[in-house]
Amino acid sequence: MLDRSRVIVKAEEKLGYFKFMHDGTASHRAQVTKDWLQRKYVEVQDWPALPPDLNPIENVLGHLTRQVCGGCK
Repeated sequence: MLDRSRVIVKAEEKLGYFKFMHDGTASHRAQVTKDWLQRKYVEVQDWPALPPDLNPIENVLGHLTRQVCGGCK
């Protein structure tokens, strides 16, 4: 999929240097993915398995929803 999308090539052309970042889904942790990234000399950003939510607005909206809705879905 990465070969077909050419995302790495396009990012290098536009940005020069970059670090590839992805979450911990099974497809991203798969050995075939790790091997592909290593063969292409792609530097992968270290990212914790359960990163904190770095987007504060999501926390604010979640709190607001709980206050307004009282736990409704």
